[in-house]
Amino acid sequence: MEDLWKVLLQATANGAPSLSCDECYVLMDYLSDLLAGGYSPQAVLPLAEKYLEHCPDCQDEYVHDLQELLLVPVENVG
Repeated sequence: MEDLWKVLLQATANGAPSLSCDECYVLMDYLSDLLAGGYSPQAVLPLAEKYLEHCPDCQDEYVHDLQELLLVPVENVG
């Protein structure tokens, strides 16, 4: 599996998103951690959507998880 920093560099590089499913997993895990840590969904979700729209398998896997995470109050996380 790729290191997080490599995935983030690839994810933020110019051009169309082209992450493998394993790389997408690393990115979604990181973005989930940001949401759980109190980052604004308006800052995190557009990046997640940008990559999930290109892979139906990843979309099926992670969209529900991210939606559930948004329902958890920040003060109860941790």
